[in-house]
Amino acid sequence: MAKLIGVGLLIGSLVSLLVLVFAELGVFDYVSAALRNFYNGHELTLLPAGTVTHKAIQYGAVLVLAFSVAWTSIDIRSMPRKLVVGVLIVVLTGLLSLTLAFRGVLFEPFSAMIAGLLSLTGGMLFSVSASGRAAGRVRHFLGARVSDTVLRRALAKGEQAIPPTGHYEVSVLSCRIFNHSHFRSTMEPGDTVDLMRLCLKEVTKLLRQKGGYVESLTSDSVRVIFGIPTQDENHADTACEAALALYDRFASLNRECDNRWEQNVDFGIAVTSGTLTAASFGVPGIEQLSVLGWEANYADRLCAQNLERGTHILIAQQTADLTGSTMVAQPLEPAHDPETNSVLDIFELTDRAPDVRPADQPEDY
Repeated sequence: MAKLIGVGLLIGSLVSLLVLVFAELGVFDYVSAALRNFYNGHELTLLPAGTVTHKAIQYGAVLVLAFSVAWTSIDIRSMPRKLVVGVLIVVLTGLLSLTLAFRGVLFEPFSAMIAGLLSLTGGMLFSVSASGRAAGRVRHFLGARVSDTVLRRALAKGEQAIPPTGHYEVSVLSCRIFNHSHFRSTMEPGDTVDLMRLCLKEVTKLLRQKGGYVESLTSDSVRVIFGIPTQDENHADTACEAALALYDRFASLNRECDNRWEQNVDFGIAVTSGTLTAASFGVPGIEQLSVLGWEANYADRLCAQNLERGTHILIAQQTADLTGSTMVAQPLEPAHDPETNSVLDIFELTDRAPDVRPADQPEDY
């Protein structure tokens, strides 16, 4: 992120310096005089005699467009959208000149237009460079799926931040809201959607803050990976800590939902751990970083067990083994898993170990 900001500042500085030097040398004096004569030929835009260009407004517009467009052109990945920005620069600066003329102020828009278009060109050139393509790829795969802290570190590392195809030790957290059908039958559609959006927003916000990567998000569930792209050897501990924090967050969410809609959210959380294959999955345009392995789907099936057992947080055997010294988990009656056609041990996560304090988001990215 710091690198991208530096590039934006560099482009904005060079462009603004170039345009302002040209302005001081009188390069735009001719067009300014021609514009004044044009406005004086119309009653609605009649300018006072002897009106000259207001340098403070003129130079201010150059600086604002040079720096803002430089950053915008770097941040926007789509080339057609960048072209739209170019059109807007021309249209809006022209309208600004006309609006100020109505108020008796002469504003020559061409220097500001040139500043904006030059910055846009600089941003386009950067976006097609190796560094620009790497930053775009990182944003494509991570973007809003991770916390701002993780994204900044990933952008600093470039494409190395995206895990190459391979096997990784990770933990998968699945969270699901069970009673959405009840909401749909007792509430107005708009209220139902607002309630679900509120819950999903708070869930994803917390899990990203805890270092998770949001692999999937549906209308009633969230699945988050711990261990990629953030390198975390204690991914199981981190995932379980996130699950406990999420349980507390639902307590406050239920108070808010009760106050606003007189409803309570019935939720379930599950954590599984194992060796999964991480890679870019999908087709061009809708590809994403994801994991492949039965443990990932098992997290969803284990999450559903909460509804049957009246629990809130369930963890798999391997997760319990990895967190035996840091978390308190009670064994429950084993359950048959249809995908593996085997009986698997299940544990209810109840608390942290007595000497363990809540952990913050991993910092060793």
